[in-house]
Amino acid sequence: MAATNAPLVRKKVGIFGLDNAGKTTIVEVIEDQKNLGFLAN
Repeated sequence: MAATNAPLVRKKVGIFGLDNAGKTTIVEVIEDQKNLGFLAN
């Protein structure tokens, strides 16, 4: 399941970046990475 979630998260971040101009993309990526790390642990 993890492998299937990784691509979905990346795609969502890309769309968010284009919608928000890019500045919010960095914040979204960091938040997604922290969430993924918590689930991995």
